[in-house]
Amino acid sequence: MVPGMFSGQRLFQIEKALQKHIIGQSEAIGAVSRVIRRAGIGIGNSNSPIGSFLFAGPLGVGKTLLAKSLAMEYFGSKESIIKLNMNEYTEKDSVSTLTETVQNRPHSVILLHDIHKAHHNVLKAMIQILRDGRLTDSKGLTVHFNRNIIIMTSSSAIGYHHNSDYEDYSYSDDDDSYDDSDDDDYSDDDDSDDDDDSTFEKSKANLGKDLERMLGSELFNSIDEVIVFKQLGVSGLKEIVETMIKEVCEKLIKTKNIKLTVTENFKEKLAKEAYGDNKCLNRVVCLKKAFRRLLVDNITMGILNERVKEGAVTMDIDSFGNVHYSILPAFLLLRRPTIFVLKFYDNIILCASARHLSSLL
Repeated sequence: MVPGMFSGQRLFQIEKALQKHIIGQSEAIGAVSRVIRRAGIGIGNSNSPIGSFLFAGPLGVGKTLLAKSLAMEYFGSKESIIKLNMNEYTEKDSVSTLTETVQNRPHSVILLHDIHKAHHNVLKAMIQILRDGRLTDSKGLTVHFNRNIIIMTSSSAIGYHHNSDYEDYSYSDDDDSYDDSDDDDYSDDDDSDDDDDSTFEKSKANLGKDLERMLGSELFNSIDEVIVFKQLGVSGLKEIVETMIKEVCEKLIKTKNIKLTVTENFKEKLAKEAYGDNKCLNRVVCLKKAFRRLLVDNITMGILNERVKEGAVTMDIDSFGNVHYSILPAFLLLRRPTIFVLKFYDNIILCASARHLSSLL
């Protein structure tokens, strides 16, 4: 086994470690952690995989990211993951391809995207893998899986928008973003995340039945944990906004000596842009698009037309979607003089001291 993999402290802390990478999926992280802890202390079947999971839910909720994070936190390397797209395992002899791919990669997470699209023979082989921890293909090659973590994903999605019914979308589930909407059709209700939770609980049982029907009862019941991921609400999206802003701020201060501040109003607007777009199947992708369009593109143009230079910049957005930013030049940051504010017609707000006012005009 990998040295230190099963240390008590590492197992005890794995849930906390995973939570550093994943936003808004505490229930999923808890379920994964419980299975891993059981295997780690030797209570589980030593011949079976360390853990087997079916991750289900819409795009952009962190299914792939959780698999990658588990590889990093448990096996100690982000390279300890084998990603297989089941769209490529639709032929009768696909089982041999599976064994050949996995045989030289022990101590890794095996991620099977869109498991419901695999050939029936592959699904039958998965039953043997989960129960016995090994598989012999038609060529006589036996591969052991008892040192692997098996994660299957399904692209079945739950409709969360505005009392929408449960839906099953057949799209690829390679959501590497947490892994690209201009509609303002969202609720201003602060309980929008609570509405998501209510819809999620109502849809969860239906989704489980559909997954069992797609995979067959024997495979479905051989999986350690079937985990339904929640769609991200406004608060979860806002956390992602904070992460993206932090990254941009670090780059601006390092490369341009610009200290960027983004108002809470702006952050809320970005989150609600993604949350309220009913045409968006992947809220994180929509969020990134809104972030680039409203924040990154505006600060970029400000730098290129030299309206934004070294100093402190605060970005805000009004009720009409117009972006404004105020500027405190670098030479004022250390002096802390009395500040006057001048507003120009092109949405630039320039802050200056009385001493430097005449030169700026």
